[in-house]
Amino acid sequence: MPLTTSIRGAAVLAFDGGAHHLIANGTVVFTDDAVVHAGGDYNAPVDRTIDASNCLVIPGLINLHSHGGIEAGGRLILDCGRPDGYNSGFINYWTTRPGAVPIHLREDPDLGARHYLVECLLHGATTVVDVGGGSAALVEAARELGVRVYTSPGFASAKYVDSTGRIEYDWDEGRGKAELDAAVAFVREHADGNLINGMLCPHAVDTCSAALLGAAIDAARGLGVPVQIHAAQGLFEVGEMMRRTQHTPIGWLESEGLLGPDLILGHAIFMDHHPLVAAQGRSDLANVAAAGSPVAHNPLVFARRGWALHSFQRYIDAGVTVGIGTDTCPRNLIDEMRWASYVCKLVEGDLTAGQPADVFNAATLQAAKALRRPDLGRLAPGSKADIVAMRLDRTGIGPVLDPVKSLVHYGGEYPAEYVIVNGRTVVAGGAVIGVDEVALMKEVQTLGERLWGETPEWDPRGRAAGDLCPPAFP
Repeated sequence: MPLTTSIRGAAVLAFDGGAHHLIANGTVVFTDDAVVHAGGDYNAPVDRTIDASNCLVIPGLINLHSHGGIEAGGRLILDCGRPDGYNSGFINYWTTRPGAVPIHLREDPDLGARHYLVECLLHGATTVVDVGGGSAALVEAARELGVRVYTSPGFASAKYVDSTGRIEYDWDEGRGKAELDAAVAFVREHADGNLINGMLCPHAVDTCSAALLGAAIDAARGLGVPVQIHAAQGLFEVGEMMRRTQHTPIGWLESEGLLGPDLILGHAIFMDHHPLVAAQGRSDLANVAAAGSPVAHNPLVFARRGWALHSFQRYIDAGVTVGIGTDTCPRNLIDEMRWASYVCKLVEGDLTAGQPADVFNAATLQAAKALRRPDLGRLAPGSKADIVAMRLDRTGIGPVLDPVKSLVHYGGEYPAEYVIVNGRTVVAGGAVIGVDEVALMKEVQTLGERLWGETPEWDPRGRAAGDLCPPAFP
C-alpha cells in the first residue's frame, strides 16, 4: 500500500509553478516517490512523520557535472602541473606514455563508486551526473545507496599521449565509433527511467571529430537522452582548436551545427569574451544562448587552477541555462554554490553579482531544465520526492536571518541531516544509511597509496608521486 510521509521544517523552500519561495514552519508531504504537498500545514492523515524542525527543507540538489572514483589523479596534481598544459588539471594525469594505463583507469570501480556517491549524498545531491564514467559498478552502487544518476561510458576519437616530451593526439575514429556503440548499449541495458538514467558523454571538443559528435547527438535523440561534452575547458584546448580550425571550441561547435538544447557544455569557460582568449568576434556567448545549449559550471576546480568563468552573472543575464557541478573533488555541491557566488563577485568586482538565489536555482531548477526534468529540482505536487533537510542550528551557521543565504554562505562544511531520493530515506542523522564511513575511508586511503605508488608506470617522465606533486613541507 502507498505510504505517506510528512516532513516538518523550520523553513521549506517550495515551488509555486514559477519560482522557489520560502515558507516558515512549512511542511512537505510525499506518497511513495512523489510530492503531494509543499507549503503550510497539512491536515490529512500520514503514515509517518520526520521531525526536521531545526532544518531548512529544500529540493534535492542536482550535480550536473562530476566524475566518479576516489579521484587519486585529481589529488595528485594540486598546485602543480606541466607547463604545456596551460594550468589544465586532468591533462597531467590523462596524458601517459603510449600504451600506459592512466591512473583513473587503475582504480577499484566498486570502492570508487561507493566513495563518490556517498560524498555526493552527504552534501545534498540527489541527482548526480557522472560524465563518461559509466560502469556496472556505478549502477550497482547507485541502486544500493539510492542515488539518481545519469551516466554511460565515455568515448572519443583521440586520446592524449606523450612519446616525445609533448602532448600529442592518438587518433582512431574506428575506436571512437566502437566506444560510442558501447555507450549506447550501456544505456539500453541499464537505464530504467527511475534511478538509472542515460546520458551520452563524448569526451571533449579537441578529442572528438565532428562526425563522431554528430553520430552521438543522433544516437542520443534516438534514446531520448541528453549529451554532455567538455568544451572550452582549457587554454590548451583553445590553442589546439584555433590552430586546427581557426575557431574557438564554441565557435567550432557552432560552425558544425552541433550546438543546441541536446548538448550540455561542461565548463564553457574559455569563450571568445574571456580575457585570456585572444579571439575575434566575441560571439560565442550569444551563440550558446541562441542555440539553447546548457552550461555545467564547476567553479571550485578551476579556481584551484587559477581560472574563473567570466562570469556566472554574465551567462545567466545572456539567457544561458547554467547548472552547477563539482567536477572532481570534493563533491560538495553546497560549497560549490558558495564558490560560484564568490568567484562571480570577484570577477565582476560587484558584491551584488552571483546572488544566492541564482546559484541555488542553478543547482536545482536550471540543472533540471538542462536534463529536461521538470519533476526534479523543486518541491511541488507531482515532483519527485527528492528532498534534503539541512540543519540550521550548527555553530558555524550562527543566527539565521535568511535560511537560503545562510545555507549558501555558511552551510557547505556540514553534511545534510536527511536526504530522501525517490521517496527513500538514504541519509539520516548526517550519515548515509548502511555505510560505515570510517571503514570506507580506510579502504579509500589504502587504494590511494597504492595508486600513487604506481605513478612512475604511467607518468611520461617516470616520476614518483612526490616528484610530480611535491609535498607542502619537506
